[in-house]
Amino acid sequence: MTLRSCTWILQRSFEVRTRRRTYAVSYRNRCKLGMQTMLMALVLLLVFQRSLSKIPSLRFEKFRCDYDNYSLSMGGYLRLANPCVRLVCRYYHRELTVNGCPAPPNSSDPDDPQYAMYWPYCCNSSAT
Repeated sequence: MTLRSCTWILQRSFEVRTRRRTYAVSYRNRCKLGMQTMLMALVLLLVFQRSLSKIPSLRFEKFRCDYDNYSLSMGGYLRLANPCVRLVCRYYHRELTVNGCPAPPNSSDPDDPQYAMYWPYCCNSSAT
């Protein structure tokens, strides 16, 4: 219902006899409710669109997995601290595995430094 049709309905309803004046009020309320609903729908659409734009992109090209701002070679992995995850690129399966917390048993690497703060060591600090 557009503004023009609401105006037309209001003008038309006032031209009718006075005993039908109550209908003019109902038309006015209907137009007001319609406009409020359209405004609320527009606001929700803008909020929802903004939340969708935060979804990171994922592409598989040139034997690499490109996820958000990270580029992993085929079979490679990347351990992050924030967010506390491990990314594993499986190029031929067109799959990017994301391991979070809690980390599976024996997931630490013996070559890691003693005070490493990336996955899986950050799981202990992110649990609190």
